Amino acid sequence: MKKKMSNIKLLFAAMLGAVLIMSACIRHQKAPVGTLAKSGIKYTCPMHPQILEDHPGSCPICGMALVKRSGQASEGAGISLNTVLQPVNSSVISSIQAITPVQKEVPTAIAAMGYLDFDTRMFNNIASRFSGRIEQLYIKYAFQEIHRGQRIFDIYSPDMVTAQQDLIFISKN
Repeated sequence: MKKKMSNIKLLFAAMLGAVLIMSACIRHQKAPVGTLAKSGIKYTCPMHPQILEDHPGSCPICGMALVKRSGQASEGAGISLNTVLQPVNSSVISSIQAITPVQKEVPTAIAAMGYLDFDTRMFNNIASRFSGRIEQLYIKYAFQEIHRGQRIFDIYSPDMVTAQQDLIFISKN
């Protein structure tokens, strides 16, 4: 009989513990989204948008601080389903002025400070055996094909003019 009484006490204690645990779970269970109190401000977790609370606090999933939910459409906002479903080309959505692109030439001028210099890769100096200068060059580009008897350039040299005049004078006299 004593053993039966202790079993009943044990069973009663277990049932009482189960009832207490169930009531604690029900008390701390989060209410569904549809049954939240009709408060104007809702708080949500930035990482878990499904968490909605009426008061600030921390997220039960990640522990982040809850922030005010922004962008809630109120009933008097004037947004209806017909407004959203209208084709874009049949109504003006914003008051931003639209422009049509026109192709035109825009004069551009760039003022830059600098100096001009010759390309040293193209600077070739050929030493001559007499003084003078090249008056006209008949070759147009480097490595141009040259044939026998073709003029390459005209030279003006005061020394050669003097030598030519002397040769002509000697040959006549």
